[in-house]
Amino acid sequence: MLVITRREGEALRIGPDIRIEVREIRSREVKLTISAPAEMTILRAEIGSDSSRHASGDASGAASPDSGENAGQGEGGHSHAG
Repeated sequence: MLVITRREGEALRIGPDIRIEVREIRSREVKLTISAPAEMTILRAEIGSDSSRHASGDASGAASPDSGENAGQGEGGHSHAG
């Protein structure tokens, strides 16, 4: 496990295709932006650990192009910032 410290506006990369940026830090909440290929499914941990919902095809916790979680991002709900 890697433990890393980032400040607001700083980012990290996972491989060549995934970029995670700390967008905003307020009190006990951190907003992240995740740039990844459109074919990659991104789930919050509390959603992804519920294998029965995931297996049944209920991906309601997944970020989708229509959800507010992706507002202002590029096509497919993914930002293409490099």
